[in-house]
Amino acid sequence: MKILLLLPFYFLTCSIDYIPKPTLLNSSHFLSPFNDTIYLRTKHRNWDIELYGLNQSIPVHFIHDNDILKITPLYGEMIPSSLINLVLSLKNNTYVIRLNYENHHQIKIFRKFRSPKTLNTDSALTQYTLSHIVTENRNIISQDTSTSFFIEKNSILSPFAGTYNEDSFDPITSYYIQPGSPSNIILYITCDSLKRAYHIETNYLTDIYGNEISSGTLIQYFIQSAASIKIIESQIINGCSVLYIPYQSLDSFCIEATIGMQVSNRSCIKQ
Repeated sequence: MKILLLLPFYFLTCSIDYIPKPTLLNSSHFLSPFNDTIYLRTKHRNWDIELYGLNQSIPVHFIHDNDILKITPLYGEMIPSSLINLVLSLKNNTYVIRLNYENHHQIKIFRKFRSPKTLNTDSALTQYTLSHIVTENRNIISQDTSTSFFIEKNSILSPFAGTYNEDSFDPITSYYIQPGSPSNIILYITCDSLKRAYHIETNYLTDIYGNEISSGTLIQYFIQSAASIKIIESQIINGCSVLYIPYQSLDSFCIEATIGMQVSNRSCIKQ
């Protein structure tokens, strides 16, 4: 019988100690020296109130009137822009409300980081960006009402090759789009009587978006004759490649070219 009598008393004691969390009445989580009063609705009095900034406790003045608890930080103009924590304690109940303090006297710097910085049109043109705001004292402050320090975003970029800079005064915002692989390779063979050589030239090489293939891109020529197979390496210059094969070096041969995984047509000279 003693156990049965004690259990209801135990649960009754716990329910009496519970005090609901005060409700924030401010329209947003942002405070400033010009609008720094925190309004909370609570029927309970005698709260222990502490306000913490980055590295120190912030003194406050508060009054409780008609179930509204008004809390005002003191010396607000001295508080750096940062996340602050309001800690409310009463009996066995402790609640933390996170707020952002924006000191408009401080300079705010918007920073945005991109990954990857260099993209190739052969790959997905999706770029991840991470942005945040810091003050002149290098304190990170929130940018939205959710008290989030960072904003993450995935963007689809233009497929046209070039250097892009979102902010000309901040080089860290720049990124680069490079041409991809050639959409096709066509070989043309003519005879150059002055040089007494076969003149082999590619078409004007572009990727699927029309970007000129980068100068310096490696191109390999595979030359097959009755006696051997030769590989000659060259570079793309201004969107095309030119190769000369002396008449006397080969009688009859076939040639094709590759850039990466792209293979050209096969052209043959027979004598």
